[in-house]
Order: sequence, then C-alpha cells, then structure tokens
Amino acid sequence: MGIFSFFGSLFGGSKRKIAPIVQSPKDRVLNQEYRNPGDPPEILRLDQPAPKGLPKKVKSNVELIGVSGAKSRESVIGFITGSKRQLKLMLDKSNKEEKNLIKILGKWEYKKGKTASGQLGWLPKNMFLDIEPYLKKPLGATIKYMELPKGKKPPVIKIEIWRGMNKKKD
Repeated sequence: MGIFSFFGSLFGGSKRKIAPIVQSPKDRVLNQEYRNPGDPPEILRLDQPAPKGLPKKVKSNVELIGVSGAKSRESVIGFITGSKRQLKLMLDKSNKEEKNLIKILGKWEYKKGKTASGQLGWLPKNMFLDIEPYLKKPLGATIKYMELPKGKKPPVIKIEIWRGMNKKKD
C-alpha cells in the first residue's frame, strides 16, 4: 500500500491522487495542488489568494515547527492528505513556558462532507517579534508547500502570513 492510499484510508478518504507537474507558473490555477518538475509525489504545492480582507503579505515561506510531534503529526498528515484546507493563527495562551508562541490550527475535509480540525504546529519563535505589531488586528495564513513524511523525514508545512491594511498609508 502506497503512502497516499494508506493515509487516505486512515482518514476516511479514498486513494489520494498525486498532484500534477506544472511546468510554468502561468499554468498554475489558484487553490489547485501542483508539483514542480523534479518534485517527488509526497510534495504538494498550492497557490492561494490572500484571505478575504487581508491584502498585505507579512511573511512568506514560513515553515511551521512542531509538525512531527506526537500531538500534531496525525492532524498534519490529515491536513496534507485532505482537501478544502483552512488555516487559523492564534496566540498560544496555554503554553506556560513560552508566552510568545503562535499556534496554527487547520481545518480540512477528509471525505466529501466530513471535516476534521486540529493543531498543526507553531510559528517559529523568532517570528513573534516580526508579527507582534499586527496581533491586535486580524491575521490570516495561506498554504504554500506541504510534504508528507517519508522514511525518517518528518512532514513539512510552509505558509504565508497576511494582515489587513493600516489606516495610515502602508
């Protein structure tokens, strides 16, 4: 059983289709998975529009931390193998050791009409200072890159972070 069919059956879905290779950036379609030439089948790339009302990109290509931890791993694999994925950023108030952590929550469809959600990981600690000025306003995230685990290599999720415009000129 291949990795995609295993995880598809684990999360209630059917055998996962491998994303097509897209040669040219102009051939990409928003919200449709693709792979670059040379990408192995476990990699999924996605171009998504900015979240509604959040037109300003704050950070790009941010790799989440903690995605291979015992708490996150099942959610991360379900998220990657799912569809109709959504992300939410939240200050992690439950973490008593690290007060400046931002956790990333995901919601996805694993079977037509059936959704799941869970924590996927956190933003890197050094990222907090970069986005702290925007925490009082809505923040959003879009998916850029996902990779299923293979052998000893852990899963990977990379995102882009977005914010609204300030009333003053940005």
